[in-house]
Amino acid sequence: MKRNSKIGTTLIAIGVCFPLALLIFASGYKEGAGFIANLFSLKIMVGISEKLKIGIPYRFFLAFGVFLVFIGIRCFFDMVRTDSVGNDVK
Repeated sequence: MKRNSKIGTTLIAIGVCFPLALLIFASGYKEGAGFIANLFSLKIMVGISEKLKIGIPYRFFLAFGVFLVFIGIRCFFDMVRTDSVGNDVK
């Protein structure tokens, strides 16, 4: 595999696995609600101290994962062929 395809594959794998791994720690799921309602209600609780807990919306992590997948796909399309002299061929 070429370097760009390795980077692209890695970014796609991280972009899929990162939100799925964080889904374990999410709270706020509503049983009868739809996908969008649950997406807006899910939060990942982070405890800074015993009294202070902050809920980070899960949709931010999901958007970051989608961003990584798109960057990974872009790496596959940005592979530029070069001829024997070193000039770019489009």
